[in-house]
Amino acid sequence: VGRSTLAENIGYELAVRMSVKTMLMSFDLPAAAPMHLNLRYTPNAGEFFARPGDGFASAIQTKEGLDVVVAPEDSVEYARAAQQSATGKSEANSLYSLVMASWTRSYAAVLLDLPDGEDVWTLHPLLAANTAVIVTRPTLADLAATKHLLVMLMERMRNEHRIPQESIFLVINQASDRSRMTPSSFYQDLTNSYGWAPPVLAVIPFDSAIPNAQDDRMPVVGKVDSFTKGVHSI
Repeated sequence: VGRSTLAENIGYELAVRMSVKTMLMSFDLPAAAPMHLNLRYTPNAGEFFARPGDGFASAIQTKEGLDVVVAPEDSVEYARAAQQSATGKSEANSLYSLVMASWTRSYAAVLLDLPDGEDVWTLHPLLAANTAVIVTRPTLADLAATKHLLVMLMERMRNEHRIPQESIFLVINQASDRSRMTPSSFYQDLTNSYGWAPPVLAVIPFDSAIPNAQDDRMPVVGKVDSFTKGVHSI
């Protein structure tokens, strides 16, 4: 839906163009940041899991001032990290501890690019988050997914950690005049179904220049006007 694209470019805008000390944690399998930002798959978060504490610094890569930590590319190592974390978020080598280790370096912003689903790679970072930005597209499938995510954030997770309702936001991405569902109708359907919908930070139109810039391994922000406007709104 474009959450990696937005997380990477918001991070780049903050760190490089606004000089805000920022970290991006790219946790998909495989992580998207190396492909889009011309980084490597090593070092990665495995450095922290092997040496909790001092391994955090070794896990960091930098893109023009933006610090980035990526998930291990190896499926076995990725699954092992989830298994280790499942024993408890307070474990020194857990995913929750990895995210919380960012506090030791005084970042003004930490952006978590989290994978689909409800495994530990998604849930542990959410337990450390104070804001959620839901990136969606104006389609029926994405409407259902957004409702499911709202239930998870506001009901199922509230006994462990509750992100305040006023800190949950929506970005409607890849909107098009050809879409059967408009951003307005999407928002209205979401409100009718769940009884509430997060404020919309930006509606970003589909533009083929966005994946083209990514395939050139370049940040999109500053190169595609409609996308850049959306990032600034966020």
